[in-house]
Amino acid sequence: MLATGKTGDVAMRWILTFLLASSFFGVVSADEPRLALVLGNEAYPPEVGQLAEPHEDAALVAAALEDMGFEIVGGVRSDASRDETWAAILEFQQALINAGGDAVGFFYYSGHGGSFESQGKRSNYLIPANSPILSANQLPALGVSLNDVMTTLEAADAKAVFIVSDACRNTLPWTTNRGGAQPDRGFSAQ
Repeated sequence: MLATGKTGDVAMRWILTFLLASSFFGVVSADEPRLALVLGNEAYPPEVGQLAEPHEDAALVAAALEDMGFEIVGGVRSDASRDETWAAILEFQQALINAGGDAVGFFYYSGHGGSFESQGKRSNYLIPANSPILSANQLPALGVSLNDVMTTLEAADAKAVFIVSDACRNTLPWTTNRGGAQPDRGFSAQ
């Protein structure tokens, strides 16, 4: 097994659980095209907070996926900006489309995540590396909407696409309700 260290072991267990369950329920079979997009962001400014393990986690997850027959589209991406993240997502979407309706996709993200509430609805965002985000209200403009990622990958019409986000759930320095009854910590339940 490729996992070394606590975070890697947890990530590997989740991936194996997803894929084994998928195989058991007939979603993934050996003869289907398997494609993955793996992103690991750890280079963040102090306003967001540096992370120490996303590159390692992304490499471990990519190796495990490759062992299970997945092609990592474009290789493992590290410290992607917002534009680079979207370019990678669109490249992955096109690869899924090109692979046909029997393709199975796996999107893995490790880095910071956050949520923002507008008009009574809370949305989740991936936070690009080196992002100048100074407050939660900047997430819609500077972050990568997880809903938009899901919609984009769904449009590929693949047999299945798994989305796994290993987003850090620490309270970001600019969070306004730290320590409240429902602190704004990373992603919100959807």
